[in-house]
Amino acid sequence: MHFVVILNIVLGHLYCGLQFSLETTLAALLTLYVAVFGVQILMGTAQLSSGDIMVRLLKIAGVWAFVTQSSWGSG
Repeated sequence: MHFVVILNIVLGHLYCGLQFSLETTLAALLTLYVAVFGVQILMGTAQLSSGDIMVRLLKIAGVWAFVTQSSWGSG
């Protein structure tokens, strides 16, 4: 039981420290990802089904949520 508490404290400090340095980089990468996907849609090379679009949006939201909300990832 004490091992879990110590592990949570160590990972919490590590993860929270990385959170602030990764947020701007991740925002730029996700913006680039959305822009490339938009270009693929306009060129007609991407699958344009509603399921595929929802999966991509959920992936973006999931990545953003777990990077910006450090208390969800550890604790």
